[in-house]
Amino acid sequence: MACKVKIVEGRIHNFKPQLFVMKTISKYLAVFVLLILSQSFNFLENSFISSFNIGALTKEAPAPSNNPITPEKVELGKKLFFDPILSANNKISCASCHSPAKRFADGLDRSNGFPKGIKTLRNAPTILNAAFNGIDIDGNTDPEKSPQFWDNRALSLEDQCMEPLLSTAEMKGNELPESAYIESLEKKVTSIEEYRELFSKAFSDSTVTIERITKAIATYERTLITPIAPFDRYTRGDVNAMNALQIGGGSIYINWLRWMPPRLC
Repeated sequence: MACKVKIVEGRIHNFKPQLFVMKTISKYLAVFVLLILSQSFNFLENSFISSFNIGALTKEAPAPSNNPITPEKVELGKKLFFDPILSANNKISCASCHSPAKRFADGLDRSNGFPKGIKTLRNAPTILNAAFNGIDIDGNTDPEKSPQFWDNRALSLEDQCMEPLLSTAEMKGNELPESAYIESLEKKVTSIEEYRELFSKAFSDSTVTIERITKAIATYERTLITPIAPFDRYTRGDVNAMNALQIGGGSIYINWLRWMPPRLC
């Protein structure tokens, strides 16, 4: 049917009877698509339940054999994590870039560096669940093969904790060479009686070393996990923890991971 054109007060009005038909078809098509999606999600839900084998995060993060998790070490690591005494200027702590108020990140495009006005090369990633970095498709984790930082340059939380302490852009500054700074840091922490007591409880004697500092902080970071997310609850059997869209999306994503080469995942 040809379009009719009517001029009224200088304005052109197009009358398109086809428009009503097109809208009606679109409505029915939308309903049809929703029905198809609904059936697809039902299938995906069944597939998700039957074939998904990663499962929930464990309620405790894995730890290396030379640095087991103990309550005493967690207590020490937490105190060190929030204490700016670990920086050369006594103003920067681990929490400066990994704030609990910001999900253990800092919300900045690039983090504030040690010298005033200087920015780090990258932003600070959250350390929530960093203990599970490197988890494979079957849910296996190795705390000594757990890539950290955006470029994976550290392979454990212990290595990750060491780098900011010795970085001129983050906590060390450039006033002292590395060896002298480490000695200075160890003496500074040792001079505090509370720390001597905490180190003694965590490591059987009060000797403070930078290796023990990083082990304690890494132990605390292994408690910063979220194993009760909806996904975890669902895979533990709470079928109401996730809705159909989430289940369908999860199934699609996991199946994509199974087929993609590792370097693309």
